[in-house]
Amino acid sequence: MMNVNEIIEDVFDLFDEPTANGGVSKYSQDDNALVTRIINRVYSDICRKTGCSRATYSFNTVPGQREYSMPEDCCGIKKVIYDRFPLKLIFENRAINFVGVPVSYYQRQSGDMVIVGIDPLPTQAYWIEVSYYVRPTKRISGTDVPELVPSDYHWLISYGTVAELFKIDKGDTSNGFVKWSGLYQSGLDDLKQYIRNGINGDKYPSIR
Repeated sequence: MMNVNEIIEDVFDLFDEPTANGGVSKYSQDDNALVTRIINRVYSDICRKTGCSRATYSFNTVPGQREYSMPEDCCGIKKVIYDRFPLKLIFENRAINFVGVPVSYYQRQSGDMVIVGIDPLPTQAYWIEVSYYVRPTKRISGTDVPELVPSDYHWLISYGTVAELFKIDKGDTSNGFVKWSGLYQSGLDDLKQYIRNGINGDKYPSIR
């Protein structure tokens, strides 16, 4: 397990691009604020691309109301269940004007908020349960731990941050960026497989 300070130390060790005059890394402890901002962006990117943390949200439909806002930390919907059965995912423009028992759902983005739409239009209060992918909603720094990413993969945040530093410093065609962005993408793929295999089921029991 790593906290933000430890990730920053890791990043400085991994950023192997010396300055022209002394073999010292271009970035130093003076750049902590910049690196912390990048760490937060990478942290969010990992959560969004891998679905490494999930949660559930339940609500009762309102007669005549199709759409409902998901919690602030939702970055996407995995499945929607009514009466123990998953609803079918449809495109928003396929929602019909009929009313009745929930059969399908769609999702759309409204600013930073995810909206779920229930189809057909509910005629009464139906109990709906949504399994969704979680994203960080608060900035982490110092001794904060990126808890939404499994601890075995906290190094992946370091890799993504180093790639971003090379992109800022040398551009996205530089050898450093190509190297570290490749390692970052490989790590994302590995984390997706790790989650599918349910290895971290004890920490995130909803992941199978």
